[in-house]
Amino acid sequence: LFASLLMNSCFKGDDPIMLPPPANAEVMTIPMGPNYDHEVYVQLNSKDSSGQNYFDWDLAFQSGATDFHLFVNGGSQAAVSNKGTIDFATLTDTAGSLWAIDPASWNYDSTAFGNWCDAFPNPVTHNEVFILDRGKNYSSADRYFKLQLLSVSDSNYIFKYQNLFGGGSAQTFELMKDTSRNYNYFTFNNGGEQLQPEPPKYDWDLQFTHYRYIYYNLSPPFPYAVSGVMINATDTWVAKDSVTSFSDITYAKALTYNYSNARDIIGFSWKVYNFSTAAYTCKSYMNYIIRDQRGYYWKLHFIDFYNDLGIKGYPKFEWQRL
Repeated sequence: LFASLLMNSCFKGDDPIMLPPPANAEVMTIPMGPNYDHEVYVQLNSKDSSGQNYFDWDLAFQSGATDFHLFVNGGSQAAVSNKGTIDFATLTDTAGSLWAIDPASWNYDSTAFGNWCDAFPNPVTHNEVFILDRGKNYSSADRYFKLQLLSVSDSNYIFKYQNLFGGGSAQTFELMKDTSRNYNYFTFNNGGEQLQPEPPKYDWDLQFTHYRYIYYNLSPPFPYAVSGVMINATDTWVAKDSVTSFSDITYAKALTYNYSNARDIIGFSWKVYNFSTAAYTCKSYMNYIIRDQRGYYWKLHFIDFYNDLGIKGYPKFEWQRL
């Protein structure tokens, strides 16, 4: 166990703000459900939350004017195969496919789609054709799609796609960038459509969701679907403290920690599965100190993973503004 995360990071320069006095500790329960189907976005300051089913989307596209990376839905166990610069029409099966997945961190240097174009200011596409495996929850007729990313600009992405086994013709789609969000989303459902499950980037701090974690310590590395917490990496920072008790963490102490804005810094390891009791227990001694986009500091720890009826998938946490 460690007193703080050993990753030195610096906050961007901020104007001084007048902080209100510390708040009282509060408790919130997140209704993910027993199958973790529901993902929930939470803002600590307003206590607002919103959510939808995690499997509603297939692809998440970066939304910034000079961004071009995209990611797959790891919670659905989606994967990508790069088939190279072949004729789109000639690709008719998955034979010989090698599959790639995104890391839980969504680091831009290791995405499943990779650098499919050159970086801005001259984002020339490489004309590669990909197969997307949407995951085992889909039937064979709806599971595999071929995809070719045609262009990206400061305002949109344009790509071509077609169901690999389910018939139909190739479709060209323009996905618009909404820079008020971190990502813009696409689903192949309903013939293909853009959707936006994520709130505006300045309106949330934590995302409770179902995602894929890769155990790199195993040989070969083993991907596994987990339920946990992502942070809003726009300007949210987190430190860990498993030594100091929750009640003893103060604002003055919060200023001494080293912070990280890695997307999966909170992750799923705040709970552990006991095979003897076939139940989860929370590591209530693991404290997360959060600096939000407004400059407020919070302390948070998880105290349960079950609702009052004993049903799993209802993480409960105690949190307090410092």
